[in-house]
Amino acid sequence: MSNSPKIRFSCHLFILLQLLFSVGVDSFVYEAVENLEINCGSSGNSTNSGDSRIWIGDNESDGHFSLVEQKKDSVDGITTQVDSSVPKVPYYTARLSRSQFNYSFRVIEGQKFIRLHFFPSSYDNFDRSNSLFSVYDGPFTLLKDFNASLTADNDEYHWDLVVREYCINVDQGQMLTITFIPTPVHQDCYAFINGIEVVSMPSDLYYSKPSGEGLKQVGHEGNPYTIYNKTALETVYRINVGGSQVSPNKDTGMYRYWNDDNSYLEQFFDHKNSTRQLPYNFLAKNYTLIGNYTAPDEVYSTTRSYGQNVTITYNVTWNFKVDPQFTYMVRLHFCEISSSITEANQRVFGIFIADIPAEERADVVAWTGHNLFPYCKGYAVIFDKLGSSKEQNLSIKLLPQQTPWAYDVILNGIEIFKVSDIGTGNLAGSNPEPCLSPPQPMVPPTNPLKSSKAKTIVATIAGAGSGIIVISIICFLIFRRITRASDSNGKSKWTDISLVPYKSSKSHGSSLPSDLCRYFSLAEITAATNNFDDVFVVGIGGFGKVYKGYIDEGTTPVAIKRLKPDSQQGAREFATEIDMLSQLRHLHLVSLIGYCNDGNEMIIVYDSRDPP
Repeated sequence: MSNSPKIRFSCHLFILLQLLFSVGVDSFVYEAVENLEINCGSSGNSTNSGDSRIWIGDNESDGHFSLVEQKKDSVDGITTQVDSSVPKVPYYTARLSRSQFNYSFRVIEGQKFIRLHFFPSSYDNFDRSNSLFSVYDGPFTLLKDFNASLTADNDEYHWDLVVREYCINVDQGQMLTITFIPTPVHQDCYAFINGIEVVSMPSDLYYSKPSGEGLKQVGHEGNPYTIYNKTALETVYRINVGGSQVSPNKDTGMYRYWNDDNSYLEQFFDHKNSTRQLPYNFLAKNYTLIGNYTAPDEVYSTTRSYGQNVTITYNVTWNFKVDPQFTYMVRLHFCEISSSITEANQRVFGIFIADIPAEERADVVAWTGHNLFPYCKGYAVIFDKLGSSKEQNLSIKLLPQQTPWAYDVILNGIEIFKVSDIGTGNLAGSNPEPCLSPPQPMVPPTNPLKSSKAKTIVATIAGAGSGIIVISIICFLIFRRITRASDSNGKSKWTDISLVPYKSSKSHGSSLPSDLCRYFSLAEITAATNNFDDVFVVGIGGFGKVYKGYIDEGTTPVAIKRLKPDSQQGAREFATEIDMLSQLRHLHLVSLIGYCNDGNEMIIVYDSRDPP
């Protein structure tokens, strides 16, 4: 009994040491050698309300970077769209140009995060819909014919900002150069950027160690996949499973954003009581197996698990949309935070990635030897292009296995990276398809690092497009019969119509009925169809193609009929159809909105909204 006070004192001391150890581990973060933030299109230094970092205006280089322009014609832009939900720094100013420009950074060798910030708004003399450009970093294609406004409009949360994050290795003596090149579709196309981050990372965080094993390749056992230094990565998803969003200033010194997983979970199982969370500073975690910068402690303190009392058969599935024909690195973060699980074979489950078995018997304690030991496992998933689909589903599924302790699963975090093509260095996917209806305003989440793409219902548009074609042909044939009858009795009204075969958008100069319908420039039409992208085609006939699209900054859905140069429907018939339809209005007929007679193009624009 005389030893009891000493025992109690020892227990209190142990708990105190645990608390001190926990605070010590959590307070230590990775200290980046380079941590550069560029506020493009501005002068002086600024701070973001989200953290204390200093953003440097690109008009005043501090020696770490330089702005190089091909024609010295870039401009500083200030957004005309003020939105209280959008941080002023770096999003209210932008560097814009209709010719090539680049930023060169003087950095030491090693692996870096490159983050590109875009706010697709309208700026002085730069319309929102005309941004179309590519972005390169040395041999890597980061973005190709990128339409920032289309990407933002198709985000399922209607989040106005677009952020792209990349991992790139810089060799000794090499400059880090990010190049922006407008796509030469028409003279109004431009490239822009609001903000750039360059942040160092530990050399063994995402790239394979020279002496270590590669990633486990899903579906190809015994054939590891190596992430070489010559490879570039794009962050597609970074998820805090079972927890809340983790903002960049709460990351481990690299300013990564961790989103919550609610949007990606299949909801066929009740997940309301699945979250398990420990007090943040109470239980110290042992970062012996991985660096304590791998993920924030908050990620390893929250999880999806269901306890011992679940008796129904279930699985837990997360679904992520990705671009086809790429290889993806999937990193799964684990930490057994249950105090009652201390041995192997107490919590065992299977892991499927893209519906392919990745682990038959996942057992976190068997991997780590203890609970409260954070751990990370990496996998490579190779997607082949399937048909013409622009999206592929990358699912992560956990299936519990019955053990003496429980029928349960556990997962703490998910990271998914796109791997650049070997040989081409390409990371760029295609632009999303345009929305079928104007985006409805919603309260945006705090996550700027999202790649989600809204689904479209092509069949509906295809049906509308087919209807437009049929109605146009019928109306044209009726009118043609009338005009022939008129010609037999006297001179037709349209005998003296003349179409100038080539006119610019500023002076189209034809005698078409511009007082009855709207004239569109070719720039407006190409912006509405993403340069006549075939993914927007909803009908094809002998006259040419019909495209779906949006005009007036995405507020009006239209069908765009583009005549082929060798079409049987020549200039006179083109004018006849426009004149007839501009005067013909009926509740059950698709209405003419306008036309384009720019260059060698003959284009008719119809209202694609369904008649009542």
